[in-house]
Amino acid sequence: MVAVGIMHVCCGITVKLDANGGKVSPATVSVWEGGFYDALPTPTNANGAFDGWWTAKDGGVEVQNGDLFDLSIFANPKTPALYAQYHLPHKIAVAGGFLDDGGTARSGLYRGDKVSAHIDRSKLCLQVFVS
Repeated sequence: MVAVGIMHVCCGITVKLDANGGKVSPATVSVWEGGFYDALPTPTNANGAFDGWWTAKDGGVEVQNGDLFDLSIFANPKTPALYAQYHLPHKIAVAGGFLDDGGTARSGLYRGDKVSAHIDRSKLCLQVFVS
């Protein structure tokens, strides 16, 4: 008796790559159902460092090269998409204010004001001094 195995091979599935505010090329990858990701590009974003490809713009499931393709992890399996997520740098905003001679509140710093700042990393605070 001879056993013959038949394996159904489907076409590649196109997965859209959304750079989520950055730039990426190519904008799609083709993955075989039951295959592995092996050609995910690294996008660029001037405002942050790339953290990975995910199934949602925020949160979701992370997907990396070498991962098994699983259509069930996508919110919309008919049009699967991966979204770049980035680590954005922390920004500190400093605002100043004072009362003018008439007692009216004013905001902002004026030319000639001297500003110094000290960041105490152990207390995670920023002290700003205006003189």
